[in-house]
Order: sequence, then structure tokens, then C-alpha cells
Amino acid sequence: MKNFNFKFEKILKIKKDSKEKLENKIKEINNLINKEINSIKIAENKINFIRQELIEIKDNKKLNFNEMKVKNEYIQYLNEHIKNIKNYIRILEKNREILINELKEEKKEVKKFETIKDKQYEEYKKELNKEEQRLVDDNIIYKYKILNNIY
Repeated sequence: MKNFNFKFEKILKIKKDSKEKLENKIKEINNLINKEINSIKIAENKINFIRQELIEIKDNKKLNFNEMKVKNEYIQYLNEHIKNIKNYIRILEKNREILINELKEEKKEVKKFETIKDKQYEEYKKELNKEEQRLVDDNIIYKYKILNNIY
């Protein structure tokens, strides 16, 4: 009997590869989101540091209008930057959700094809066992005939 050959093996391989690619894309997006969250934390720390400097300048009555103006503009820039990063994170999270849904579908497809493959393999094993049993039976019958011819 010929070896087991699953007729949808190529499709199963493509589905598994697609599933793996989706998992990698989701990991990349998660890493990117974490990186952007860290960027927000860094920007917030900078804002807090600059505000602290402004408070110290005000308390020491060393009011340098240009310096305060520059620091306030930098705080505004950082706040705008944080806002843009948060919008970018929202977009990444939406994309991640889309990919997660696609991954769920791919997992279902892979499971479906693996189930089909398992069922076909079980059928193949049954047929193989039947073939082996038939060969054994034929061999026994052949030996019996030979023995009967000898005696």
C-alpha cells in the first residue's frame, strides 16, 4: 500500500505559515505599542522636570521671560507629541484587534484541516491494517494449500 498522503497538505502548510506570520505581526505591534508607551512616559517625565525648573525659577525670582517662554513652548510641544503618540497607539491597537480576529480565523482553519488530516490518517491506518490482515490471511491460506498438497 502507498504511503499516507494528505491531499490538503499544501493548504494546511499555507494556513500554518499565515498563522505564524499573523502571530509575528501581533508581537511586532505589541512591541511597538510598548515602545510608544515608554516614549510617552519619557515625555511626561521631561514635562515634569521642566515644570519643576519653572517653579524653581519663579521661587528664586530669577524671571527670565525668554527662558520661561522657551520652556513653556517645549512643554506645549511635548504635550502635542504625547497626544500624537496616543492617537498612534489607538491606531495600532485597532490594527492589533483586526489581526487578532484574523488569527482566530486562521487557527480555526488550521484546526479544521488538522482534524481532516487526522481523520484521513485514521482511515489510512484502518485500510493499512485491513491490507496487512488480508495479506496474512492470504499467506495462511497459501501455506495451508501447500501443506495439503504435500500430504
